[in-house]
Amino acid sequence: MSKTYTASPKYLTPIVLAIAFTGLLSTFIKIQQIQVEPITLFPETPSGATLNSSIFIILVASMATLLYLLIRFGFHRLVSKLIKVTLVLAIFVLFLWFGAVSFPADIISDILDPRNVLIAAASTFVLLLMMYRGGTYLQVLAATLVSSLTGTFLGVSIPLFTAFVLLLGLSIYDVVSVFKGPIGKIAEKTDLEKFMGAVVNYENLTIGMGDLVFYSMLTSSSVLNLGYESFLASTLGILAGAYGTFKLLEKREMFPGLPLYLALGMGLALFASALRY
Repeated sequence: MSKTYTASPKYLTPIVLAIAFTGLLSTFIKIQQIQVEPITLFPETPSGATLNSSIFIILVASMATLLYLLIRFGFHRLVSKLIKVTLVLAIFVLFLWFGAVSFPADIISDILDPRNVLIAAASTFVLLLMMYRGGTYLQVLAATLVSSLTGTFLGVSIPLFTAFVLLLGLSIYDVVSVFKGPIGKIAEKTDLEKFMGAVVNYENLTIGMGDLVFYSMLTSSSVLNLGYESFLASTLGILAGAYGTFKLLEKREMFPGLPLYLALGMGLALFASALRY
């Protein structure tokens, strides 16, 4: 990040875009009453939600640790290639899934229907062109679309209680990872800005793609499970937390992107939901 960085509302643009796309996707799913099987292994109990969240966080931590070790031993180009391959596969699978659940059965019969595969492949190609060959604004647009697709998928596929436990756990992990763990160590070894696909570069601010995904997950889960009042409340919480974090970045080179955003977002979402009853 540039030393001349000064917090400004303009840096909220990627977050606003990601949440807007998420709201549209989640509304479509809600209106169509699309039913999706949960991807969680354990039931919606305190212990089950904790186990579900622990599995997800362990996977995230393991991937971050692997990337740190590769960077530490000089495999920067390999890390860039791994990020690109992972991104391509993720986008393609997401488009396959959205196509399969969105189109009527008489048009797209299943997830591997040739028409669905063709649409997913073409959509993936366009998004990758935007991200790796487009200018700054096309890159930001592509990154926010990918984050919204991923966050909406998680919001639909993870039950509410597990989703909130997971977001709380990720917030704690984010603090540890940035200050004592692999993310902070990666930032010490290399410039995060060059890992397009893992981060979003908007002017002189770098935001983790994972952060945008989890903001989208929170707002999607709010729309689908708590209602639009909670969606708006969570959005306000995320934006307020984002600006507060941006102000803290005036004095620090790096700061966790999840705790303040998600704490305010989840708190306001639940508060808005409680007011309805």
